[in-house]
Amino acid sequence: MFPHIRRLQSITLLVLLLSFLLAPTIAWAQEKSLVWDRFDVDILVKTDGTFDVAEHQRIRFTAGTFTFGYREIPINKFDFIDNWAMTDSSGNRYELASGDSQPYTFTVDDNVSAYVVRWYFPPTADTSETYSLSYTVHNGLRLYEGGDQLWWKAIYSDRSFPVLDGRVNVSVPAEIQEWGAYIKARDAQDSASATVLEGRKTVVFDLDRRLNSGEDFEVRVQFPHGVVAGTVQPWQALADEEVAARG
Repeated sequence: MFPHIRRLQSITLLVLLLSFLLAPTIAWAQEKSLVWDRFDVDILVKTDGTFDVAEHQRIRFTAGTFTFGYREIPINKFDFIDNWAMTDSSGNRYELASGDSQPYTFTVDDNVSAYVVRWYFPPTADTSETYSLSYTVHNGLRLYEGGDQLWWKAIYSDRSFPVLDGRVNVSVPAEIQEWGAYIKARDAQDSASATVLEGRKTVVFDLDRRLNSGEDFEVRVQFPHGVVAGTVQPWQALADEEVAARG
């Protein structure tokens, strides 16, 4: 038998063996699925220049068994985040832990480029649960003479499954001047609606369509300059360039 034929047979056997070994893993991954029935976010801008974020993720587990949730927040348009907390709609308060994976605990890892949040719960399947993650963002506002602005990707894009509905409430300490919403950096006026509430210090953004995997939902709210404390941050110039590049 020719040497190259023997090599070809060996490679074929190796491919078949790998396919056999990986098949259960691939099938298992395909069997796990979920959907966000709702993804609601409350944002409160405070006069000290920080803002509080509370994410309420209503997740319906549609196939497979799950034991943890995952959230990654890129560190690129703020200084740092603290005051982390996690609860669920069943009344459980999750304990912030370090390197633990016990049910009703959560971890926050700062890997320099992003905060990685994981929360753990007992094996869960064929049910729905709302998980609420809250935190405080420092030096995350954009400051301009014409008006200071909050920009925040309230619903993140790093998802393998869709968000069917969602709402973002933004409250600021002065009368709102301007507002906007964006999906994948494009104006979302055809995909979302905004309502400014009485007193003009709160605006509510409602999604008018589902968000597919890979689509984020970003909100912008402007209010008079000088109402909140703070100084222009080093990252703001790059952020302004990114906005200008959108056209």
